[in-house]
Amino acid sequence: MRGRSKQHVWLVRFAVCIPIVWLVLGLSLDPDPRGFGTHEQLGLSACYAREWLGVPCPTCGVTTASVLLLHGHPLDSFQNQPFGLLLVLGSLAFSLQVWIAHRRGQDAFASLMESSGRRWARAFVVGLLFGWAWSVLLRA
Repeated sequence: MRGRSKQHVWLVRFAVCIPIVWLVLGLSLDPDPRGFGTHEQLGLSACYAREWLGVPCPTCGVTTASVLLLHGHPLDSFQNQPFGLLLVLGSLAFSLQVWIAHRRGQDAFASLMESSGRRWARAFVVGLLFGWAWSVLLRA
C-alpha cells in the first residue's frame, strides 16, 4: 500500500472487520424480548442508568435493535431503538466507503480527516440522540 498512510492501513483493516463483527453478533445473539439487555448475553452488565435512574441510557436497546435487524426484522429494529438500525447500516456504509477509497488508490484516512469524518461524526451523534429520545419517549 505504497503512498498511503499507516492510518489508512489500519482503517482498511478496521473496515474489513465491521461486517464480520455484525455477522458474528447476528449469528450468536438472540434479541431480548424486553427490548433491551441483549448485550448481557456477551457477559456485560445490565444498564445502570435504567436500574438507578429509571430511564434508559443513550444506548439502551441498541444491541437488541441491531440483532433484530440482523435477524431480518428491520421494522422491529427501528421501533425498538432507531440508533441500533442506523448503527448497523451506517457502519456498513462506512466500511464500504473505506473499501471503495482503498480500491481507487486513495488514502481513506486522509479523506476521512478532510471532510467525510465530520459528516460521519455528526450523523453518529444525531442518530444517537434521536435514538435516545425515541427510547425515553417510548418507554416513559
